[in-house]
Amino acid sequence: MNEIEYFLQTYKLEPKVYITYDRKAFYAVDDFDFRVTFDTNIRTRRKDVRLDAGNHGDLLISNDLWVMEVKTSISVPVWFSALLSEACAYSSSFSKYGTEYKKFIKNQDTMNIIRGDDVICSKQFLKQHQYQPKVQSLV
Repeated sequence: MNEIEYFLQTYKLEPKVYITYDRKAFYAVDDFDFRVTFDTNIRTRRKDVRLDAGNHGDLLISNDLWVMEVKTSISVPVWFSALLSEACAYSSSFSKYGTEYKKFIKNQDTMNIIRGDDVICSKQFLKQHQYQPKVQSLV
């Protein structure tokens, strides 16, 4: 705990984004190490990020999409692997915070193009991720 307190005092951190979602969590009755969660209605906001301000926000992804996360410290049970295989569901990566940050940077870059500002940090980030804003459609 001392490391966390030191970090917070040294860097003067403050919340910048609020992410919330509706979650359904399941675990195997015969294997407490194996859990599956389904998240939907993923919402974010960058204003009024206090926890007591409620769980409102803008949708991060379409509300008809669900994020499934499989959690286990060993291996996924064979029966579950077979279900995923039958459904043609394969492993992929998704980060709620990373997706929110990409949308934020993309929006910042769009706003800076409209205003004509020079924002080096966001342009470097977008260049690394090969996002090319369509300047013609904004002018």
